[in-house]
Amino acid sequence: MNAKRPAVGAPMVALSVIAVVLAAGLAASYAITSSEISSLNSQVSTLNNQIASLKQTGRAVCQEVQNLSQGQPDYRGFLVNMSGTLLRQIQSDRSIISTLNSTKPSGYSSIMTSLNDQIIYDQFAVNQSESFFPGSFSLPPGPNCTLFD
Repeated sequence: MNAKRPAVGAPMVALSVIAVVLAAGLAASYAITSSEISSLNSQVSTLNNQIASLKQTGRAVCQEVQNLSQGQPDYRGFLVNMSGTLLRQIQSDRSIISTLNSTKPSGYSSIMTSLNDQIIYDQFAVNQSESFFPGSFSLPPGPNCTLFD
């Protein structure tokens, strides 16, 4: 006697094919995702190394700026002395002009022109030194380097 086997229907075959295709798709998706995760982890590591390098460089530059700002010369004394010297020279030139106005020696006009030009130059230098550094002739304090920690 022949025993009848239950027939596998077309729906069962279709389900089996769908299951195999889905399993293959999931396996391929997993492989691609794993590769992308590995690539992203590598990029994160590279970026972390670059950030650490930039922080180290930034800290070094910041410390150099701090060293420069702490070791700066005091320009105030120099500029005050220079301005004082120029103002005394202006006063001396004006005194000479007064004397020359009363005597009017030979070459009077060229001497007057020269002295007036010198007064203008000296006064300009005094004004410029005061305008470049109003109130203080020193640099501001150095930066806070803890930003690079």
